[in-house]
Amino acid sequence: QAMFQAVKERGSERSVIHIMRGGPSVETHIVGIILEADRTSLQKGLIELGDKRIEVTFPSLEGCLILKLWSMDIWRRPQDVIDVMNLLIYRSSDIDFPSFRKKILSAKFSGLSEVLKQQIAKIAGWLNEGEIDTLWQDFQGRRLLNKEKRLITSTLKELDRYLRRR
Repeated sequence: QAMFQAVKERGSERSVIHIMRGGPSVETHIVGIILEADRTSLQKGLIELGDKRIEVTFPSLEGCLILKLWSMDIWRRPQDVIDVMNLLIYRSSDIDFPSFRKKILSAKFSGLSEVLKQQIAKIAGWLNEGEIDTLWQDFQGRRLLNKEKRLITSTLKELDRYLRRR
């Protein structure tokens, strides 16, 4: 099967930032772009799969949040919405908002900031309309607590505020 490489070019210098089997897709390209922008804060960790332990490299919390926000859709990718909710509920105090903004700007992906602002607005709408409650119930087996909704809302407002800075 063919391999696809997302390549970053700077002048005559080329560096591969993401490789996958099959053909290119928009999602694959954005993953590579965000990982490249997040390179200074990539971390290593171990994942256990059965009896095997695999060392993996993963982006920072802010990089994960950018990737999940970018790709989430309540109808086509509900797991991404749940992932974003979990990050906002359980890791909101760890989010480095200036770093979040800096990573978006350094990604050199025109329109990323606008896309993320739209995604944040979608989450807020879904939260107000009760769609997040239904999804959360389906995936987590319980309703969102009011304090969790307030935390999500305040974190979304802060993310949006940083995205709107000039």
